[in-house]
Amino acid sequence: MKKIAALCNRLDNPSIVHRFGQLAPLLESQGASFEAFAVPKEFACRWSLFRRLVEYDLVIISRKLFYWLELSYIRRVSRRLVFDFDDAIMYAERPCSRLLPSGRARLFHRTVRQVDHVVCGNEYLRRQTAKAREATTVIETPVDLKRYQLRPDLPSGKVVIGWIGSASSSRYLQAKLPLLDQILRRYENVSLKVVSDKAVSYPGMDITNKSWSERDELADLQSFDIGLMPLPDDEWTRGKCGFKILQYFAVGTPAVASPVGINSQIVQDSVSGFLPSSDQQWLECLGRLIQNRDLRRSMGLSGRRRVEQRYSSELLTPKYLEIFERLLEK
Repeated sequence: MKKIAALCNRLDNPSIVHRFGQLAPLLESQGASFEAFAVPKEFACRWSLFRRLVEYDLVIISRKLFYWLELSYIRRVSRRLVFDFDDAIMYAERPCSRLLPSGRARLFHRTVRQVDHVVCGNEYLRRQTAKAREATTVIETPVDLKRYQLRPDLPSGKVVIGWIGSASSSRYLQAKLPLLDQILRRYENVSLKVVSDKAVSYPGMDITNKSWSERDELADLQSFDIGLMPLPDDEWTRGKCGFKILQYFAVGTPAVASPVGINSQIVQDSVSGFLPSSDQQWLECLGRLIQNRDLRRSMGLSGRRRVEQRYSSELLTPKYLEIFERLLEK
């Protein structure tokens, strides 16, 4: 039996949950095994894990950058080594406009050079690797459509504009709150719901802040009539893989998103959602969706079909198997 291991910062990291969530059962069906490990912070535990890697046929480094001594050891004990990432981790996340210190950028490029294959979440990230095309593969973040079910088509007195995401990306929503405040003042039947591990606020604005939980995630997504993904345009955000849009689409909710990076590929403008580039366009697009329930429904169903045809785990997860098989045959 072939054994595959993944190294990551946290087992609940979305990259592990969504990119590899369906990998374990798929590998088991092929007579292989998959284990994910959160790399310990304690020195002794950390190196104990590294020494165990010799037991595995293939090791995946998921989004993590190791210092040169650790990476060199991992490379030495790993028969085959894959680097998988779905964010522009070679750039600074905060503030968005600044590059990471050169040391971190060097760690990224050293990792790319050391591994046998690189898997990127989008084409923009592939270009940052500067690695030979045959040694890189783009695999968008897969959506498990068994987990994300269509929202019921029930009449509602309120139109819920929703956003789901982490504390680190909530600043992008925060920047749009003055505009959303205008929307809530203009339309009495509209509310704003935020699902995150960080609450957002704006003076005089009534916002429903809901703590994210895995148990409630589906119900929260299904409660949205319109999903948002605002982004500025910079080196970090161009590396985003648009997963929250895919979540909206998977439950049949149209998206209004900034035309940045992969967003413009996922959202078919005026078909499954809108890609406004100015505040005035944001107001117009949101207004159209708020006033037209049938438009929301048709766009949401178009988004669902988009996920089924291009971004489902049934389509994307087997691509990992193809990479693993090629590497293990060498």
